[in-house]
Amino acid sequence: MVRKLAVVVLAVAMVMSCMGLASAAKFPDTAGHKQEAAIERIASLGLVKGYPDGTFKPDAPITRAEFAKVMVCALGLETAAEMMATTPTVFADVPVGYWATGYINVAASQGIVNGYPDGTFKPDAQVTYAEALKMILCALGYRPEVFRTVVWPVTWVAKAMELGLTSGVPLATGAAALPANRGDVARLVDNALTVDKLVQKGYGDEVTYEVKEGETLLKDLGYHKVTPRIVDIYLTDADLAENEVKGSDGETYILPEGTDVVALLGLEVKMWADDDGNVSHYEVATAADKVLYDSVASLPTGKVKLLVKDKEYSWGTDAAKLVNFDDSGTVAVGQYGRFVLDDKGKVVFAVLFDFSTVKAGLVTEATSAKVKYRVNSSTKELKYANYDGVYAFSPQLASLKVEDITADSLIYGWADDNLYLIVGGQKKEGELTAASSSKVTVDGTGYGLPKLSGVSATYSEDNDETVSAFTNPADALANLLGEDVVLILDLDGRVRHVRGEVTAVSGIQFGVALSGTAATFDYPARIKVLTKSGTATYAFEDKGDFTQLATVVDAVYGWTGDPNIVVAFKLNADGEIADDQIAVVKIEGQSASLEPAGSEGGPGWVTDYDVDLWDGPEADKDDDSISTGTDVAYVSSSTLLFNQITEDDKDVKVIAWSDIEDKNLSPATLVVVRETDNLDAVAVWFVDGYSSVVTEALYGVVLDAPWRTAAGWKAKIDVFGEGEKEYLIANDTARGNLAEGYAVTFGLDAAGKINSATRPNTATVTSAVYAISGNYLKFQVEGQPPTSWYRVADGAVMYQVEDDAIDVAIGVGDLEVDDSVKYVLKDNKVVALVREVVTEGAPAPGQLSVTISAPSVFDDNTDKLVVGITNPEQNQTYRLFVLEGTTLVHVSGALQDGAAFTASDMELSGGKQYKAEVRRDSDGAVLATKTFYTASGYPQ
Repeated sequence: MVRKLAVVVLAVAMVMSCMGLASAAKFPDTAGHKQEAAIERIASLGLVKGYPDGTFKPDAPITRAEFAKVMVCALGLETAAEMMATTPTVFADVPVGYWATGYINVAASQGIVNGYPDGTFKPDAQVTYAEALKMILCALGYRPEVFRTVVWPVTWVAKAMELGLTSGVPLATGAAALPANRGDVARLVDNALTVDKLVQKGYGDEVTYEVKEGETLLKDLGYHKVTPRIVDIYLTDADLAENEVKGSDGETYILPEGTDVVALLGLEVKMWADDDGNVSHYEVATAADKVLYDSVASLPTGKVKLLVKDKEYSWGTDAAKLVNFDDSGTVAVGQYGRFVLDDKGKVVFAVLFDFSTVKAGLVTEATSAKVKYRVNSSTKELKYANYDGVYAFSPQLASLKVEDITADSLIYGWADDNLYLIVGGQKKEGELTAASSSKVTVDGTGYGLPKLSGVSATYSEDNDETVSAFTNPADALANLLGEDVVLILDLDGRVRHVRGEVTAVSGIQFGVALSGTAATFDYPARIKVLTKSGTATYAFEDKGDFTQLATVVDAVYGWTGDPNIVVAFKLNADGEIADDQIAVVKIEGQSASLEPAGSEGGPGWVTDYDVDLWDGPEADKDDDSISTGTDVAYVSSSTLLFNQITEDDKDVKVIAWSDIEDKNLSPATLVVVRETDNLDAVAVWFVDGYSSVVTEALYGVVLDAPWRTAAGWKAKIDVFGEGEKEYLIANDTARGNLAEGYAVTFGLDAAGKINSATRPNTATVTSAVYAISGNYLKFQVEGQPPTSWYRVADGAVMYQVEDDAIDVAIGVGDLEVDDSVKYVLKDNKVVALVREVVTEGAPAPGQLSVTISAPSVFDDNTDKLVVGITNPEQNQTYRLFVLEGTTLVHVSGALQDGAAFTASDMELSGGKQYKAEVRRDSDGAVLATKTFYTASGYPQ
């Protein structure tokens, strides 16, 4: 039975102590000490402990009594020492009652200590290097009688050097007689733990001595040394506890509580383990230069090319490839992680991460409950309460706490029921000295732009008050040249964000010059404009610009009266539209552009913007972008968004990104304005189709068949996450998919009406519940293999439908295997489901009814396929046809009601899919079908 490590704390104020199983001690005064590793190793075995203040004092001396105790403990004889604590010693100066009496008794009985010629032991004297080496050698079986000649201390020191006991403790001439310090003694004992003992063979005149391989002090303590590769941890194998690992040797090891096992995944680790798998000490054996942290740049056949290394590496034979801690994942370009190489430079273990579900973002705010971060120039939020667990790691896969995530951290992640985050964000500060088309140079060091993160680099000229994405540093960062900036680097050491501050920022604004007011396009020379910050009326610095604006609007659009028109303009210091600084957005055919509208021919800055007319683009919530598939514009908090702008529409208004994100924009046409040197959207508005824009998908079960009202058709739906609601229906197509008892996905237009509704892919094919496990379900569509497991979402909408009408609300616990269901998925979770129950009755008089029943899988030859024929037609013959794919494998004789067949009757093979059909002889019509499988164990 596997047992957990227990830490035993002794209340005795001793400098050296024997302890039970213990995790490696960490002493504040040994950090960086030359013997730090050795001290921690023997402390993990309980051979030494620190002082009451927590220190170890590695350079302090150690007494002979204290060291005798260490050696008794190293032999695993501390229990014997406790029993002999009240037995008089052979030494005159070690009385009964002395704290180390029992240990000195055992050390003397084992020949480890002999004392001085005067019969004393001098327990409180400082042990010398030579004395310590002699005690260690005696514990290893090297007694005086082993040597042909014994010369103190030469014999002992020479043998210790030969066995490697003094490795790491160089002894200068004369040093053997000096007092040994605690750190060096720890190293001497550490060196001795894995040295094979010398054992006696025979007795009397036949005595010989030989080295016994595998007999060590470490074994005496109940441990053996292993060096497996760590192939599984609790995140890859749910059966493992957080401090357990599985090695490449197939064994499970229990590491000290608090061990960061994620940091060990894929590495070879040297461990001291007992027979139950408890580990007292471990250290990474894989050389640092064999562990790479990089991104996949490409995947040549049999190889992987890494981005930062810019080098190809072959995959080793049977190389382990984990993607998001899953060995069934697929390695792909863009994934980041740990690559472990063997001695030949081949990748033998890869721990990779696919960040497609939580795209890279720069943290703007972090608390213990949530994190806000910016992707491109838009802000997103992750609430930790939405996940079963939250796991955070450094770029080198060291485990972190969510408290370690701070502003300016760069997070990458993925999510299932849990949230996993890689937390980076290395900072570089200095003067922005150069910016080329592909590189940013700070204090003379160049940094490239992201290649594989799936997001653009961003910059701010006002210390993150406004943030924009960029692709060309030379253009975007021109105002920041010569300024002090902060660079945030991504996992590959490339620029993710540039932050600085400049004295002047462009004052160009976009807005809608509104119609419907006497002051608009009329004297006095001013216009009323709707902008991001609201509606304001602006006068013109040059009255001629006002006249020219009206002329241009009339020439461009041919509109009469006071039209709504989008304008771009700059203001002077007095808040007036600056001289010759106004332009009109011109829409002509399938294109759009900025048309200068000033009296002097217009401003040159109109060429700084790309103005495009896009039909039916996508609005991607994850990326905060609008795209056509070939072109993209990123939406941020500074982007100006309008609803539909027409000549006579009096309801022009600013809308929010949330009004259209993840919406179906296919019926709409939009004008998109971007700066020419980046992909950020400056302004976006609808030319037409806004009223038909669909909201993000909603999910639920239709409770009542649609009914007509004075306002139009309505439907009542129990909506996942929102409860029962009634909606008007915008069109007949949507209404056709809203019958009572339907599980549906639907969307709303801008007026809140249902303008799209779809049934799931099981709408015309009923699924059966194949398996149930707690809150998880598997389904099977007839003739197809079972699905994977789906989790039923909390609050999922679930009903029983009887004869196409809502019967009763149900839960997962009400479902049974083989229930007929239709279901809707969101993010691979079941959010709406109906269980279908059909009231069976006798067929109408004279009505033919043909059925085929069969188990989903023939487990053995006792299962039967049964054909039911009710009210057969006169003078007609029916036969059973069995096909494997398109190959006919069986035809029956004329069928009667209740005809039954076994797998052997039909001469079927095991482990295959078959389809049974009942056909009418006269015209070959197929009257009933059934698909089934034969068990793989059935005879071939």
